[in-house]
Amino acid sequence: MTWSAVSGTISSSGLYTSPATVPASGSDTVTATSTQDSTKSNSETITVTAPSNPIPTVASLSPASLAAGATAQTLTINGTGFLTTSTVTFNGAAHAATDLSASQLTISLTTADLATAGSYPVVVTNPTPGGGSSAAVNFTVTAASTISGVSVVCSPSSIQTNQTSTCTPTVTGTGSFSNLVSWAVSPTSMGTVSSSGVFTPSSAGTATITATSTQDLTKYGSSTVTVTAILTITSVTVACTSQSIVIGQTNQCNATVQGTGAFSQQVNWTVGGVPGGNATLGTISSTGLYDAPASIPSGGNTISISAASVEDSTQSGAAQITLVYPLPVLLLFSPSSVAAGTSDTPISLTGIDFAPTSVVNLSSQALQTTYVSTSELTAMIPAAQLTTAGNAVVMVTTPTPGGGSSAGAQFTITPVTAVAKLVLLASPASAGSPSGPWLLSAAAADSSGNPVPNATVTLNSSEGSITQNAATTDINGTFSGSITPPASYAGEVVEVSAVSGNQTAVLELVFVAASTSVTQQAAVVLNRMRVHENAFGLSPADSSSSTSATTGVSPLMMATSNGSASTNQYLNSFNPCLANPQLDTTVSVDCNDNFSTNQLQTTQFTPLTSACNLVGNIKGVITCGGAAGVLVACASPETGVGPMICAGGWRSKAILRPNVWDTLPQGLHS
Repeated sequence: MTWSAVSGTISSSGLYTSPATVPASGSDTVTATSTQDSTKSNSETITVTAPSNPIPTVASLSPASLAAGATAQTLTINGTGFLTTSTVTFNGAAHAATDLSASQLTISLTTADLATAGSYPVVVTNPTPGGGSSAAVNFTVTAASTISGVSVVCSPSSIQTNQTSTCTPTVTGTGSFSNLVSWAVSPTSMGTVSSSGVFTPSSAGTATITATSTQDLTKYGSSTVTVTAILTITSVTVACTSQSIVIGQTNQCNATVQGTGAFSQQVNWTVGGVPGGNATLGTISSTGLYDAPASIPSGGNTISISAASVEDSTQSGAAQITLVYPLPVLLLFSPSSVAAGTSDTPISLTGIDFAPTSVVNLSSQALQTTYVSTSELTAMIPAAQLTTAGNAVVMVTTPTPGGGSSAGAQFTITPVTAVAKLVLLASPASAGSPSGPWLLSAAAADSSGNPVPNATVTLNSSEGSITQNAATTDINGTFSGSITPPASYAGEVVEVSAVSGNQTAVLELVFVAASTSVTQQAAVVLNRMRVHENAFGLSPADSSSSTSATTGVSPLMMATSNGSASTNQYLNSFNPCLANPQLDTTVSVDCNDNFSTNQLQTTQFTPLTSACNLVGNIKGVITCGGAAGVLVACASPETGVGPMICAGGWRSKAILRPNVWDTLPQGLHS
């Protein structure tokens, strides 16, 4: 069977397709003919009608809004189901439509359409058959807006040719103004600006970046960007004012940076690899001022000063500085003299530029030296260098590097004055009780009766224990010590001697039990205490006591060296007072003002009453009576520290009243 149609088409299987347009008759005839007998056929009439139009839809408008008073614009309508016969209304008014496609139409908006702010519906309509109108989509006419200004900030404002700068526009205005801008670079050879404001340079120089409002082309803003060639540090060199400096001083160092582009001269300083340095190596400031350490480091006296570029730390330079000690200057020292034979003597030196390694020399012999500061040293002069009188040279030497020796200064070792008279006094430590210990006081005088300081004195005893407070006499020529009773004691005489050079003073003591009465003590002293014959030329001479038990017994023994009865000035002299408070051997002319200095005051002897009176604040005692009398004054230092100072004299029996002499027991008159 074969098929045929007048207007449309039909397939071999009988599927009919209507024509593209409706036939004039409004129908089409379809015929089927037998392939075996073509005379046999049959036909059918099919009515053909036009298709129904779709209902259009509006998806969006472009632009979706405009400011009131805008110029005439083309409005693009985006959607579906648009036909060439579609019509458009804007705010209810028909506007001729241009069919661009089934999804896009355009209309023209007049200035009248855009004159007044508001929301205006846009509707698309398709004709019959079918067809219909779309839902309305509003087009907004905004209130009128103005652009008041445009500003631009570019960051960073200084870049290299291989970097970029981002520029940000700020648009200000009134109403619903647009923030959109257009970009430009001047000169154009400097580079380009993207729509997002990123400036990419193409050469070095100064570029002006301008943003112009797309709403108001009269409003624009600009910013400049400095473009430099790519920065490269090629070298750093360091030079210091001095290549060698003294410890503790400063040295200015300068760094020079070389490179390309806009590089900086800023550097970071190190001393011996330590940023900024330290107390051992020295320190350096950010400006390159090096402050040397107070002493030379143990690692050596060569210091490396380095500077590295802050922009490229791999580029650095260095200079070497040599540290040296200064030449010391000796200004003064104390003491400047000592007596020959003095023991180990400390010396203090003042000067300039002393170093921790400085050494004090005495006549080229190095002394044990202690560094105190750059202006002070102390040292110890051993006794072995003070044995011989003469002049020595003191100087300060600082070893290398640098250093050297100061000018020498004279140190005097004075000869020791020969002791011509040695006085030895013994007095009980507790007044009124000679049970011990006894205080021993010695005084050394020259041939003129002047005190001899620094004289070596040795105390000795036949029994008991001697305590010696010093080895030499003090500045007043005095010397002190004490003797305690022997562990086993039977009342025997104890011989005590003071020896200085060829002078020896000897006296004899008797320790009396503290429990005995005053009278018993007096009897023991009178009968058993003897003074050495060679000391006084008396054989024997007794310390004595008053016959009154209430006076008490406070014996004091005295011996002098280099004397006989004819030359001993303590004998056969009617004046009982000594003048010199330092215990020398000068006899005074009267008793009125003796011992008025150095804490001692006068004590007077009254022959008429045979009494020994204490005057003022004298701390000591007087013993009178017997074949000889002793007049003594003792005083403690004002500070309460130090030995008691005593002075006294032997008197002959002629100064005692006969009746006192006659009352003494037989055997004591000698």
